[in-house]
Amino acid sequence: VPSTRVVLDCFTMYNMTTTLLVALALLSTSNALQPTPTGGLLRFRHARLTVGRSDAGSASEAAPPPAPRPLPDVGTFFEAEDVGLQMFKAGDYENAMRMFEKSMSLPGSGRDFNRARSGGGGTSAVGGAPNPGGGLFEQVFASKEEVQCAKYNMACCQTAMGNTQRGLELLEEVLDSGFTDFDTIRKDSTLSKLGAAQLDQLIEKYKPEGLFGFLGGSSKPAKAAESSKPMELPKITFKGLPNPFAKQDS
Repeated sequence: VPSTRVVLDCFTMYNMTTTLLVALALLSTSNALQPTPTGGLLRFRHARLTVGRSDAGSASEAAPPPAPRPLPDVGTFFEAEDVGLQMFKAGDYENAMRMFEKSMSLPGSGRDFNRARSGGGGTSAVGGAPNPGGGLFEQVFASKEEVQCAKYNMACCQTAMGNTQRGLELLEEVLDSGFTDFDTIRKDSTLSKLGAAQLDQLIEKYKPEGLFGFLGGSSKPAKAAESSKPMELPKITFKGLPNPFAKQDS
């Protein structure tokens, strides 16, 4: 009987030792644990998990990108332009581009007068049937030159962020809309990052032919100072049309 008990005890110790070795082997291969030497022994602690792990499910665990911050509240093209220029000077090119893009949909110096249609059919810029109860309605919007300015500045923002292809596309939209100040483009320190060859090729595509073009000169005089910031339009004010019914001074 004693010999049988010794055999059972040895078998039990063998099973415990085997179980311990298997557990240690599993722990040593776990991705969530890593050994730390402590005076000749190994102490297992949880490893630091990162988003860049290659194991399954890491993509779903990645945090979503932060939402863009709200733009300042502006009501006119010129207000949006001023804020966009401040953002550009501060190096916040992404929000500056968003502000310049927003400026194109805000009231600027563009004016149009629509006449009310008869029968409640809305307004018409070309008139309509006589409507004794109707009148003229003024529409205010960003002018063609102001839209050119906004897209020019957006091209500068994209170029400053390294998106040269998008910068070239926006600049071509500006030239395609009739912008002809080629010297400003050539001397702009931000747009120079697009490359002189690309700028010259784009300008030559839209450069008007004529006496100045035939002689190899520019159709506009060169500016004295190099432009190092986005284009700014002069502030334009609109005083309205003269009132034909106003009393004339004798």
